[in-house]
Amino acid sequence: MPDKNSEQFLRLGAEAKIFETDWHGISAIKKVRIRKEYRHKKLDDHLALTRARKEIALLNKVKMFGVMAPFVLDYIQDKRELFIEKISGKKAKDCLQNNKKLCNNIAKSIALMHNNCIIHGDLTADNILVKEEKPFFIDFGLGFYSSKIEDKATDLVNFKKSLLSFRPELTKEWQFIEKAYARSAKDGCLIIKKMRDISSRARYVT
Repeated sequence: MPDKNSEQFLRLGAEAKIFETDWHGISAIKKVRIRKEYRHKKLDDHLALTRARKEIALLNKVKMFGVMAPFVLDYIQDKRELFIEKISGKKAKDCLQNNKKLCNNIAKSIALMHNNCIIHGDLTADNILVKEEKPFFIDFGLGFYSSKIEDKATDLVNFKKSLLSFRPELTKEWQFIEKAYARSAKDGCLIIKKMRDISSRARYVT
């Protein structure tokens, strides 16, 4: 059983409370899905289970394609608790500067996911960690399956926005990522074009 005494609250997300904990001697992240009081209990329980199962499936599936991601350790359905391996690494945004190899590896990993119709759903600079020079993708809680170019482009828009809004000096590194993605992804050039279209629409609305 997890050691309750070693638990540390990290943050409150839109769908879950996040803790750092210990799972049978393994450093782990515990996600506890928040109960939505405005929903009928049976519906809320069903949605929580469905979303947990989807997140588990996505985490397991991306590793089959060679994308680095944490291992799922356990899921306790009645408590809505999902235990995932804790990746002890630095945030990608703090490792990218002048690191063309890392930019290339991140772009290839995103392309691998997209080529297999997996959309991360919350692809931000905080959800890519670097351990031993390898990018690990975490938090697939909003992930889903899609072959649509717009969904893939939206993933990239979210990543670009989250990266350059905090680290505008990484523009050159983002350009490396774009080019490497375009080379590796199916319809990569079309997806990059759609990404720019979406960004332009957002600026116009703003």
